[in-house]
Amino acid sequence: RHLRTLPRQVFGVVNSMAPSAVRKSSLSKSKKIAIYQPKQSKKFVEMAEFIRRDAELIMEITGKFDSLRKDIQEVDALCDAIKDIEHMVDDLYESYMMNLLRYEKDTVEIIRKKNIAQALEDVSDMAKTISGIIRSIAVKMG
Repeated sequence: RHLRTLPRQVFGVVNSMAPSAVRKSSLSKSKKIAIYQPKQSKKFVEMAEFIRRDAELIMEITGKFDSLRKDIQEVDALCDAIKDIEHMVDDLYESYMMNLLRYEKDTVEIIRKKNIAQALEDVSDMAKTISGIIRSIAVKMG
């Protein structure tokens, strides 16, 4: 079952970050940032860096698919790293939203920034979901 859903999950992460030309139904996460053009935020940059690291880890894991049984401990450690990153992004998101709602007075800016922060947090959640599916597959194969 998980082997059938994994490609869809990976596609979901990639698709959520792809330009809207690829996605007809709604704005991609990256397109929202381009359209909203928010003021620079260190938290956004931090979240994006964590997401980039998630993508690198997922690429590293998928490179081990042919030797999943042999590399199960390494794959498990990579999945743990993705889970840890997701928790850090959650913490950043919560802190950011708390400060945004406390200090930002412009309602439009609040909505823009909230949507971008949520989009970044959603991508991190998707990476964690993918790593969970990969871990489940690895455990069943091991």
